Amino acid sequence: MPFANEPTVPHGCVMRDESVPRTTTTMRPTRRNALAGVAALPVLIAPWQSGAAGPDFSIRAVQAQARILAARPFRPLPTAPAAWAELSFDRHRAVRPRPDRPFWADKALGMTAEALPPGYLFDEGPRLFLLGMDGEASERRFAAGLFDFGSKAPASLAASRPAPTFFSGMRLRTAGDEFAVFQGATYFRAIGLRQVFGLSARAVVVGTTQFGHEQFPVFRKLWLEPPTGAEAPISLHGLFDCPALAGSFHAAIRPGAATTMEASVFLSARRAVADIGIAPLTSMFLFDATNRARFDDYRSGAHDSNGLAWDEGAERVWRPLANPSYRQVNEFRGNSLAGFGLAQRARAFDRFGDLALYYERRPSAWVAPQGDWGRGVLVLVELPTEAETDDNIVAYWRPSHGLEAGETREYRYRLTWSDCDAKPPGLAAVARTRIGADAQGGMRIAIDFGETAATNWHVSVNRGLVVEPHLLVNAALGGQRLTFRFEPGEHRSVELRAGLAHADGRPASETWLYRWTR
Repeated sequence: MPFANEPTVPHGCVMRDESVPRTTTTMRPTRRNALAGVAALPVLIAPWQSGAAGPDFSIRAVQAQARILAARPFRPLPTAPAAWAELSFDRHRAVRPRPDRPFWADKALGMTAEALPPGYLFDEGPRLFLLGMDGEASERRFAAGLFDFGSKAPASLAASRPAPTFFSGMRLRTAGDEFAVFQGATYFRAIGLRQVFGLSARAVVVGTTQFGHEQFPVFRKLWLEPPTGAEAPISLHGLFDCPALAGSFHAAIRPGAATTMEASVFLSARRAVADIGIAPLTSMFLFDATNRARFDDYRSGAHDSNGLAWDEGAERVWRPLANPSYRQVNEFRGNSLAGFGLAQRARAFDRFGDLALYYERRPSAWVAPQGDWGRGVLVLVELPTEAETDDNIVAYWRPSHGLEAGETREYRYRLTWSDCDAKPPGLAAVARTRIGADAQGGMRIAIDFGETAATNWHVSVNRGLVVEPHLLVNAALGGQRLTFRFEPGEHRSVELRAGLAHADGRPASETWLYRWTR
């Protein structure tokens, strides 16, 4: 097993319980506030950096801009005029891109793009550029005529002065259906066919575990490159910045039943930074059958994702998400990360019972590293929340060595948005976890696995006592259920580990991990 050298903490999980009252805010005051508490910021740039990149526009050219940014002092971006910055959620939502004014509508490319308005939480944002087939970049400047102003928006908003000088981001569509949105700081979301938007990704995270001191890099510029043919991707290039570093993000995007992004992130450190996160994913978990007793709700659950999965090659792991009573940081150490992702495995309507939000149709996101990322840890941050409007889950890869001032580094990966999370072939996947009080005392846990012929099991805890483990046939799922009682005693948190095995000792299932907290 990859983590046999750390027997007291299952699967290399570094326990960091941080007793903070449940009223502690999440990393963003509201779910889509991509800029919480951070000034995101511009720089004086040379003329060739103005956006007219010319025929030699390339990924390396944007990386060169990032190097120049990082060599200069960090300065704030312009903010939205007061008339826009003070918009409420409903009034901002009323300002919509005009359906007859998308970019590339006249190009018969099969894809179009829309600029999104600033304001509300998006009081800073990028300048937008469209690349032509010859590599020439033309800026799309803010114009009120790009938007419809609904009845809820102030009547004077369209003509207000001064006008914004930037957008909040852009939305990508194919045949009229949106499949990706880049909006707020470096946040973006995507979906596959017949899905609805759920979890988000970011270009990079900085200081996420340094609560109260996290930085939110923001895109200064976004370039959009059209597909060159029917099977070609649409490409996005972004230049981002924050006090600690500057960088670039690139994604070749192919929409479909599963939407894929061939992505790369380039980092150039302005100063030394230890806590950086690569391929970060952000989601919401409120409740399900693991903590149902805490929520007086007519629904069976409410979450965009219900687990973190990762693949070490020799072992596949499933870690159900939690909504703890105080913030939790989990660090999973490994030797060779083959992939990780936040997944939504709850695909039946009755897992939620919500006719408005369609949680069962939210995507899973899977990160497959390309090339050698070196040593590091997979970080999972879980924050307490009482509302499904808060994103309280973050997962990312943190390299063992941070960036030194002046250092540059590049990471490449494939990011797939779909209705599955690349479940391991030949191993039974965890279908559901149920947790509740047991009549005999302590807690009862039931773990449902998919189809398997396992005959053995293993259960362990780092604290407390495991009692009465049983392996049962679960005809409803065509698999098996491992159930047991555990007694935590006076412990505030307990790390649990379980799985199924064949008679010869070979793994028959994913490894199940969970951190129980009071």
